[in-house]
Amino acid sequence: MNATATHAAHPAGRTELTRYTVPSAGERILYGLRTVHGEAILIDMPAGDEGRVYLVERGLEQDGNAALQALISDYLSNPPSTTRSQLSATYSTDREAP
Repeated sequence: MNATATHAAHPAGRTELTRYTVPSAGERILYGLRTVHGEAILIDMPAGDEGRVYLVERGLEQDGNAALQALISDYLSNPPSTTRSQLSATYSTDREAP
């Protein structure tokens, strides 16, 4: 699995945190964003137009940046198929953030 760190802000309020590649699914992107209620969440989206959007973690505003970086590192170090089977929620593939 390849990962490259970036910090580009998305016009819709998402911040790209890192990209990684899954051999069977292609390139994916981890985004950080705030919900309309101010909750900080981490989502996993396909880089292209096909695929599911996954909620990785919510309530991150309470833990700080060090905890976020540790979560991202742990998420990328686990095999993607194992990580995704343990996710708490999935969203539609319309590419809009939750």
